[in-house]
Amino acid sequence: CFNLCLISYRTKEPLKHPKVSHISPTKMRGLLRRKSSRRFQIAFESQLQKTVRRAQENDPTLTEINLTNKNIGVAGAASIAEALKDNETVTSLHLTNSRIGSDGVALIAKALETNYTVTRLYLDENDIGDSGAAVIAFHTLEMNHTLTELYLRKNGISLDGAKRIADALKANNSLRTLHLPANDIGDEGASIIADALKANKAIKSLNLWANNIGTEGMDRINEVLKENNQVKVLFLSKRNLFEDIAPLD
Repeated sequence: CFNLCLISYRTKEPLKHPKVSHISPTKMRGLLRRKSSRRFQIAFESQLQKTVRRAQENDPTLTEINLTNKNIGVAGAASIAEALKDNETVTSLHLTNSRIGSDGVALIAKALETNYTVTRLYLDENDIGDSGAAVIAFHTLEMNHTLTELYLRKNGISLDGAKRIADALKANNSLRTLHLPANDIGDEGASIIADALKANKAIKSLNLWANNIGTEGMDRINEVLKENNQVKVLFLSKRNLFEDIAPLD
């Protein structure tokens, strides 16, 4: 200390203190958010692993898997699909906005082909497109006769996807609820699904809200409902257009 003070006195230069790095409040908040996000991801991975294990072990208390708004991706979908193949307890599967895409949906759909307990499937907001709709149509509507409720809101499904779903409906007698709102099937897609309802007498609730369906599509559905009096709830616009429908004259 004496030498340091002496040198400083002789050179008349102020003592230099060690540099201390300062982190701005904005940067600190960012670091804390990333740390918190990482902790959440670790906790969620543990939750997913625990759910998969319980499904594989056929835990009788596990009747619902709810991963809504969880970013499980294709890898997570693969784990769930594998667990469902031999599961006999889960009846409801919620994967809304889980970012599994068409590839993840394909894995889930194929698993459900041999699963006879899942009756409700929620796949809203997963951007599955027409390719995902085609896989769902084949594996869960044509090959699976256990599913009673299918939810596909806001998935980028257009005319091609509607065609595949309609074809599958003609051979399906188990599905009671089909929700396809906020897609883009248009008048032609609505007409094709309406034609499928001539053969399908199982659907009770049909939601085609916000699908760019105009007068042509509505008229076609209305015409088919004169022959099919099984549909009790129908959504075609931003409001409930028909409810408790009776055969139309």
